Amino acid sequence: MLESFNNLLPSPLFEKFSQEVLLEVRQEWYVSKILDLKKQFEIVNDWMERRISQTVKENIMITMQQTAGHFEPGLSQSISGFSVPLCILKAMETKT
Repeated sequence: MLESFNNLLPSPLFEKFSQEVLLEVRQEWYVSKILDLKKQFEIVNDWMERRISQTVKENIMITMQQTAGHFEPGLSQSISGFSVPLCILKAMETKT
């Protein structure tokens, strides 16, 4: 009877195999979590870049309105498709 009971216990080889399988499952779980976090980070990063870009555009427009008539024509630089007077860029540099 004791021998049959011992046969039911996992063998050292089975234990090693089960530990390896468990380790592999854990690694796959961690990798999937890391990939999920990376995707979430990319989504947040894209949103932040769009928001920062929008904020910069809004600040440029506000500064242009505030400095209307206070710059010389032709002295501008193109930023993200906007032609921005150089005096505005200098004013923005002093604000940041």
